[in-house]
Amino acid sequence: MTKETQVAKTEYLALAADQLFNMGRKRSDFALLKMLLKNGQLDTTRARRCLGHAGEFAELDTALETTRYLLEMLKTAGRITPKMQREINKLEGGKLYALAMLDDLRAEVSDTIEPVPGRLLYVLHHSRPYLTNGYAIRGHGMAIGMKEAGIDLVCLTRPGFPVDMIDDLPDNIYDIDQIEGVTYFRDLAPIFSGPERSRTYLRDAAGQIEKRLREFRPQAVLVASNYMAALPTVLAARRCGLPVAYEVRGFWEITKVSRDPTYAQKLIYQVEIALDAQTAAACDHVFTLASPMIDELVRRGVPRDLISLLPNSC
Repeated sequence: MTKETQVAKTEYLALAADQLFNMGRKRSDFALLKMLLKNGQLDTTRARRCLGHAGEFAELDTALETTRYLLEMLKTAGRITPKMQREINKLEGGKLYALAMLDDLRAEVSDTIEPVPGRLLYVLHHSRPYLTNGYAIRGHGMAIGMKEAGIDLVCLTRPGFPVDMIDDLPDNIYDIDQIEGVTYFRDLAPIFSGPERSRTYLRDAAGQIEKRLREFRPQAVLVASNYMAALPTVLAARRCGLPVAYEVRGFWEITKVSRDPTYAQKLIYQVEIALDAQTAAACDHVFTLASPMIDELVRRGVPRDLISLLPNSC
């Protein structure tokens, strides 16, 4: 096929896709846009439309591929306008881009730290005294148990907690709390939600956790559910050349489906499954609470020999 013929074919498919879209035939439009995407022949306008269709029809692979494609086009466009930069920030702040971060995990540059022997950094999504739910209670119990076992333990809550989870906080929030002999360190920024939220939270949180790793110099890292804490922790640990284990305490997207059955038909449901599973698979070890959870993690692509039981107890 000559270059002229290829250009003509591309123009024909693009125009056909536009006509189908204007007629309301989104699935047919989507099929043609995916053909153009595969050949690297989408412009930014049609790439945005392709991404919208992928979200509507819950096609994860296409949504991820289109996100990467659109970002590349925007970043190599020459002059990047403020509007284009806002679009880049929005794409890089989305959960689809977080999957791309995991894909690129092997490319993370390791600047190995000299660890303190026997020291463990335990990263928690949230903790006491601001929450007293099952996660906070388990985390506290785990911390007490590890300290009693002689581990040099440092507890750190996910950056942004409790600011981005708790309303009506006191004016003065301490960056260190001591509860029953357990010290919790906190970084109040970046935050995930609210008016002062980070537009690229997962990436920014990884940077903050990396700073803490270089400060505390642990021998290893343990992080508890979910990927909002685990993904940036894995990124930070890899940059520091440290082993990391993930304590998978539940499947949060399944809890959401129990409240809203339609959630399972949405793209975000697939994204959250992929984020948690791929984060777990990227770790050196995985702990979980029950045998059925091991089976589910294996079904999601986590090697069985990486997983150990660490059940709840009384």
